[in-house]
Amino acid sequence: MARLRPQAPAWTDRGAGWHYKALQAQAAERQPRDVWAWNLDAEFDELLNAVARERSPVLALDTEFPGFLREDQLHASRTARYRTLRQNVDHLRPIQVGLAVGGPGGSLRGTWTFNLWFDLSTEWYTEESVWFLSAAGVDFPRHATEGIDP
Repeated sequence: MARLRPQAPAWTDRGAGWHYKALQAQAAERQPRDVWAWNLDAEFDELLNAVARERSPVLALDTEFPGFLREDQLHASRTARYRTLRQNVDHLRPIQVGLAVGGPGGSLRGTWTFNLWFDLSTEWYTEESVWFLSAAGVDFPRHATEGIDP
């Protein structure tokens, strides 16, 4: 049986070092930048720079809320669903706001996660939502001490 020789990775000095650095830069742009109260100004400047670099920027927005306090009936009207959503949003403090900046061709200029102030001892939430968000990496004790005050 023939033994296979391992292939050299793309990042070795076989002329492909530039390719590895380009991949690193792309990966860095895809990693969300965590924004807290202490680095808000610097990261917001970076966000504005990313928008300014695109001739026709495309922004994507995502929010994380601590669950739903009120649920709709199964076949509620569109107006009733909106009213329920509005009541939940009005009574719950958001935990995170995510922003991504890209271009019309699909280029990604950066992503930011704005971590807002949120204290489990004083805010309304559902246990299921806190469990889910904690499993996804939300650090609730840190939000209570370093979160951005909205």
